[in-house]
Amino acid sequence: VEDSGDGYVLVSWEAPKYSDLTGYTATYQESGNAASKKTVQIEKDKTSHTFEGLTNEQEYVFSFVANYPSKSSSAVELKGTPTKIIPYTVSKTDVVAGELVNLKYVQDLLPATDIKWTLPNGKSVSGEDVLVGIPAKFDVAVNDIQLATVELSATVKGITKKWSINFNVRPYMFLKSDWDNGSSTYNGFKNGIPVFAPDGQTLYVITFQSVSVLYALDPKTGAEKWRYKPTVNSASYNACTVNPVTGDIYYGVSTAGHFYCVKPDGTLKWENTKLGAMNQTSTPAVSKDGKTVFTHDKKNNVSAINAETGDIIWTATMPAQGGGLIVNGDELIVGSCASAGGVKFLKVSDGSEIASVDIPENMSDGGGFAISPDRKTAYLGTNKGTVCSIDIVNHTLKATQKPPQDNDNCNIWELVVSKDGSVFGGSKRGYTFCLKAETLEQLWIGEEIAKTTNAYNYAHPCCDTEGNFYISSGGDKNQNFIYSPNGAVLEQWTVHTSNNQKQMAGNGFYDGVFYSCFLGASNDSGLLVARNVGGAQLGTSGWPCHGGDICGSCCIK
Repeated sequence: VEDSGDGYVLVSWEAPKYSDLTGYTATYQESGNAASKKTVQIEKDKTSHTFEGLTNEQEYVFSFVANYPSKSSSAVELKGTPTKIIPYTVSKTDVVAGELVNLKYVQDLLPATDIKWTLPNGKSVSGEDVLVGIPAKFDVAVNDIQLATVELSATVKGITKKWSINFNVRPYMFLKSDWDNGSSTYNGFKNGIPVFAPDGQTLYVITFQSVSVLYALDPKTGAEKWRYKPTVNSASYNACTVNPVTGDIYYGVSTAGHFYCVKPDGTLKWENTKLGAMNQTSTPAVSKDGKTVFTHDKKNNVSAINAETGDIIWTATMPAQGGGLIVNGDELIVGSCASAGGVKFLKVSDGSEIASVDIPENMSDGGGFAISPDRKTAYLGTNKGTVCSIDIVNHTLKATQKPPQDNDNCNIWELVVSKDGSVFGGSKRGYTFCLKAETLEQLWIGEEIAKTTNAYNYAHPCCDTEGNFYISSGGDKNQNFIYSPNGAVLEQWTVHTSNNQKQMAGNGFYDGVFYSCFLGASNDSGLLVARNVGGAQLGTSGWPCHGGDICGSCCIK
């Protein structure tokens, strides 16, 4: 017996030296059960045969004779037992796509070499003990379970053996669209960005249409923990910010005089009635000690607010509504939707101006800043498609660059900076780009959806610890991309239930999960999509999560 396994026994022999051999006759039966006897004729050029369809753990008796024209040889008998050996272990078989699964080959059960695991997408991983993410199909807008199979192959005693391992895979962590619609027919997200509690255990989003409700969700399941419905039915065109010390959440709406501080339990801590509207303006910023909140409203005013009481400490008037806020130690960096004085540096203590920097065009509304790893350079995008780098130590404009565009109406919203300092973003006209740190020299351009109208509207891209970039587009449907540091498209997928599921809000990235917020319209509420993109080894904090930390505090030191 050469080999045995699940329902089979492989028998091999040496060919006889007589040239007039006509073939072989083989019989096999369960030991002690003559009624189970079966006969097989085997061709003369064969030197092995696999007996299949056998019962595992049942001993069989095999008998062989060689046939010649004049007579047959004496019978040769042997015994063999098929056995279902499972020489591997799997950490789990019910998974979310991309969730890491441990696949381990057990040499003690069946010694082997050349061990290889082939994933459903055709990619292979070699080794006795591997971690892999099980892929799924993502061009769907449902989270139904998909069957995926990993093929294991190994060489046992010179023979390649194979096993199939089945997995039940859900494409997404969750797809959520059950939002409070207020008096509207739908609700969704505009310019909002998913942010997290300081411990990462709660995800916060605010809807934009008609009623701006703050939702606290489980970041793994999307289950609602609580919701805060504001005192006024008003849209929101902005993002919320979480205090990294207290966990309080801050946000404003499109109606002036309604800026909220909500406690981590979902109850109102205070409401400021003196600030302007907060739509299409800067995300609130919070000082490192958690004691001061900074806002930039539609009245063009920057205000410092006591985080405990909601009282205004000081107010300074800027050239235009907000584009971005950064707390940089004892300085507040203010971006406005203006060219003259488009970036100003204020004292955190009293709001007095330290320096003013002109930029070529207006900063994109609600665009936000990105910051270099050494915290010495800020990057912003303009409403005419220019990227600017600002020296935040010496308060000067360092460089500008215009990635490809079709016209000057080509906003670039928030950018993101990878661990090596490369600057990544997307434009309204459908180009992605990566620029060199400091000089803004173009490293590469992505044209996967080039010249698409309203492509990366209010895009807030992310990056991971490996330097890969993540971005989602709008246009006629939502398209998602993962780019490698050198510009190769690692993955591309679509979440699309209707033409209204456009990306006009931001992305979040935490603990290996990519969160995207969609617009929705006409009886089709926007989706919040959570997709596992690589497991905890890609978990990161810092600027890729928007704002300096997972809370979106916009505080860098």
